[in-house]
Amino acid sequence: MFVARLRVLVRYLSGTHTDHTADMPASADTPATGWLAYFTVWASIMLFALAYWVRYPTITFALPYIPYVDEPYVVDLAFRSLREQTWLATSFWRPHLNLYTVLLAVMVDTQINGIDWSMLPTDTDRITTFVTPYIAARSLYVAFGATTVVLVYHWALLLFPRWLALLAGFTMAFMSFHVIFSGLLTPDILTSLVCTIFFYVATKYEQHPKRRYIDIMAFVAGVGTSGKYNFAALFVVLCFLIWRGAPTYRTWPVVFRSLLFTMLGFFLITPSILIHIPTFVRDFIFEFFAYHENTTVDNGYSGRFRIDLYLEFFSSIVLVSTVFSALLFGIVTLQRQRIALQAGLLLLAIQLCFFLSASYHFPRNFVFFIPIALMVSFWGIRTVCVQLAHDIPQRARWITIAEVVLYLLIVVSAVSDGYKTREYFTRPYSLNVLDSIVGDTQPPHIVVGDFEPTRVNGKPWLIPERIQLNDDILFWQSAGFGRFVVNNKLLAAPTPNHIITQQHIDGDRDGGSGWPYDIFVTDMRKTLNAIGSPMSTKFGVDILGIRIGRGEMRSRLTPLNTVTTLPNNDQPILINIYLDTTQVPVYPNALLFVHLLDDNQQKITQRDTPPVDYYPLSAWQAGDFVIAMGDLPVATLPAGTYHLSIGFYEPVIGQLLPIVNSPDGTYRVTFTITE
Repeated sequence: MFVARLRVLVRYLSGTHTDHTADMPASADTPATGWLAYFTVWASIMLFALAYWVRYPTITFALPYIPYVDEPYVVDLAFRSLREQTWLATSFWRPHLNLYTVLLAVMVDTQINGIDWSMLPTDTDRITTFVTPYIAARSLYVAFGATTVVLVYHWALLLFPRWLALLAGFTMAFMSFHVIFSGLLTPDILTSLVCTIFFYVATKYEQHPKRRYIDIMAFVAGVGTSGKYNFAALFVVLCFLIWRGAPTYRTWPVVFRSLLFTMLGFFLITPSILIHIPTFVRDFIFEFFAYHENTTVDNGYSGRFRIDLYLEFFSSIVLVSTVFSALLFGIVTLQRQRIALQAGLLLLAIQLCFFLSASYHFPRNFVFFIPIALMVSFWGIRTVCVQLAHDIPQRARWITIAEVVLYLLIVVSAVSDGYKTREYFTRPYSLNVLDSIVGDTQPPHIVVGDFEPTRVNGKPWLIPERIQLNDDILFWQSAGFGRFVVNNKLLAAPTPNHIITQQHIDGDRDGGSGWPYDIFVTDMRKTLNAIGSPMSTKFGVDILGIRIGRGEMRSRLTPLNTVTTLPNNDQPILINIYLDTTQVPVYPNALLFVHLLDDNQQKITQRDTPPVDYYPLSAWQAGDFVIAMGDLPVATLPAGTYHLSIGFYEPVIGQLLPIVNSPDGTYRVTFTITE
């Protein structure tokens, strides 16, 4: 019974989708036939599930960070529409299919999670505190990507035997570049879906030339143009299809009717153009010249007519190498009768003419071509093998084996590449790993470096400051800061003295995702360059020196200067005091005082506080290196010589905790204020 059903399945898969009788068993009411009657439905469901599974890790990848810069652009527009409740967008740098799709997902998410629209942020560049709208929108886009896979399967059913159509859909599920952009909120996955619908209908039209198919393609072309302006080329492709496939009726009336349907599809998604025509013209011209006159190098992809660059795009980025090779073979062997596939290559040619003439380039512009490339590739192999089997029937079995091997080479390389891409998106994002490490840092360890301030707000001992040069490290070292987070791609091997690697965080090139980072530590006592000489106390806290400056009152540490001359203005005097704990402090309630004296030793102002408000003296341990802020708000002072008197006292007993070998028991520094 099992063998009989297996034979039925093999016969079924060997047939084409348009042949419903020749490949079916004689008995229509057998269990096998009943199951096979729903084979296409089950295959579609399984392919959708597989494609969604492959793309699923892209949904939450890197969040709350947003590495891809185009995502915040459209999400911020959607947030603004909801905050202001304005539904007709007035920005036309890009058409609105992407915007309204994201807007729909965000609206659903905010309703489910009870998010007040007025609370939505104005800027989510790099990082967002509202994660769920991104998850909702990305989930929808992944569903669009998976739907494209199912459509490829159905498109292939019109061209190939069922088993080969299933193989085409399976291959599409793992195409790496399509996987990547399925999880990004850009118009590329939408235009890929639209193009797949267009060429599926074009193939139906090729087999059954009916005007309704032309109307559908025309409307779809308009929708595609609302995703990206350059997909107005779909209308040109449609004219080609009308010209090649409909010689029995007058062409121009059909073209005019198609133009109306195309305009309907476009203005249905982008209606505000009709209201803001001058703004649309201005933004469209700006975007056009941004591509054609921008000379900025972006990811190294710059220059006009870079044919070598586009060969690289298609052979190793947009497509896997085996698909690219089969594509070239398919183009050569493409039959004159395959009008829909020719139309797909025409669309590619039009897009290439536009982008080759541009000044800078992105491989993402060709995500739409992946389904077309698969169809042409499989068609080329299939056509040649069928012809060879016909010409050399005695070798038909070996030709079939060779054909299957060629398909498997494509499938295996695509699956391998796609699975690696899926695995990449499951890796922890380097900035999230960095946040967990830096966020757990406790004082007195002060960290300076390239990390996102949003995640470490309220922790003044964490200082977000990009470090790109060895001089940057030397600058912070001399200012008494001892831990540095360095982007490994900006500065791979720092050379300053007294610095060692504490921890490496993996990036793209070494098993992680994102940029790699290194955390370095240094001995601040060896690198500090400060005003004054080290002096000790008897209760366990030595003063190593100070740095001064003028500026606004600070909420976190800054480096300050070693000069002893300050400008004459009304800004506070900023002071960093460097403290070295030689033992657990004997007086845990001691206060640090800073007195400002004039040249006659008259007190002008003072500050008496715990040394560091976020790290109580009672928690200090032997070996701690602490930087205390002693900022003094003062009015404008006359030019002259001034003195800082710094020290500790115990407030409970009212006793000065004297500095050893100091005449008055305090740490003294003299500076001048200029005219």
